Amino acid sequence: MKRRPFLANAPRRASSLTAAFAFASVVSLVPARALAQDARVPSESPPPAAAPSAVRAPEPPAAPNAAAAPSTNAPPASVSPPPTATPATTSPKGDLPPVTPPLAVAPPPAAAAVPAPAPAPAIDPNDADAPERRVVKHFYRKGFMLTLVLGGALGQGSGYPNDVQKIGNPDYFSRSPVMPGSSFQVVVGGALTDYFNFGVLFGGTGFKSDEWEVRATTVGFRIEAFPGVLAFPRSKVLANLGIGGDFGAGVLNVQAVGNYPGVMGFQTMLGVGAFYEFKLFSLLGGHVSISPELSYKAAYHASSQINFGNLTARLTFYGGP
Repeated sequence: MKRRPFLANAPRRASSLTAAFAFASVVSLVPARALAQDARVPSESPPPAAAPSAVRAPEPPAAPNAAAAPSTNAPPASVSPPPTATPATTSPKGDLPPVTPPLAVAPPPAAAAVPAPAPAPAIDPNDADAPERRVVKHFYRKGFMLTLVLGGALGQGSGYPNDVQKIGNPDYFSRSPVMPGSSFQVVVGGALTDYFNFGVLFGGTGFKSDEWEVRATTVGFRIEAFPGVLAFPRSKVLANLGIGGDFGAGVLNVQAVGNYPGVMGFQTMLGVGAFYEFKLFSLLGGHVSISPELSYKAAYHASSQINFGNLTARLTFYGGP
């Protein structure tokens, strides 16, 4: 038998080898692709439901994995169901934030109309009792007040010298007897109403005998009230009966005649009295009145004091009727 040369059959042999290698490649790729598809498709069960919390929007279902290339020998790929959306506060896959509906904003209320103020009523020129024409009427006293008081006094003084080492020592205690004397007072103020006067005062008193001398000066204020004007408004007799009070401070000096230590100090003065006014005459649009007064006054200090009574005459000028 005649043998063909090797090179003559080379093309046929090359085509056979190529077909064999192609078949082997297809057979070897089928298991590898099936394993790769099984690895891509998860076989885990759905995650357990979390505890309910804040309500969130449901999670969109996950997209299925891309299917592998069809193969005659590979089993069909099993597709797991999409996980059930459960409310949770956080998600590893980045859930969508809850959608809050927009709030409806109400328009602002219209401003209430402010009514215009009512016009003031016209004043009747013939109505003397209108509230706008009412004034405080004075029948007995009014306006500026100037009072001069002169009279007699009866009193005594006692105490210790103004020395810490001598205060409380009986050897330095001095007491004068009850002695007659005199007093004066000036009051500048005003009659605010028919039943109340107020003013600033300056006054002094003194007693003297052959063995003792007592002097006191005072600065303060005076209040006078006429209760009959309010209690008995129709009684003109009781409308002039007044009660006065003096409040102030001053200097006291009690000295025995001779070479004896004297008593001197700064005192607090209080006084109370009663008086009755008599109208004398009109002057400069006002009037002048005179009134007798009986009063008691005292000046006290921790180491000295003075007590005296006054019987005085008060001459008062009022700027009104």
